[in-house]
Amino acid sequence: MKELGVGFATRMLAKGLKPRLVISENDGKWNIRSESTLKTVTLEFTPGVEFNETTPDGREVKVCLLLFRFLIMFIILFLF
Repeated sequence: MKELGVGFATRMLAKGLKPRLVISENDGKWNIRSESTLKTVTLEFTPGVEFNETTPDGREVKVCLLLFRFLIMFIILFLF
């Protein structure tokens, strides 16, 4: 994280976080939520369908998620 320009205090705070990952599915639409005391990030998707996403560090990307049994593949197709 230091190489990415993240400050010392933020790195020490992030080191102590224990995020909770919540995965749910409703009528073919999936929801992955990462919850922590600092930030909650939600990702909603339909497997195999491309969509635009903003990463937690602010980058815009085009992604496609695929499901294979117990594996979720997160494929970045294009960086804006």
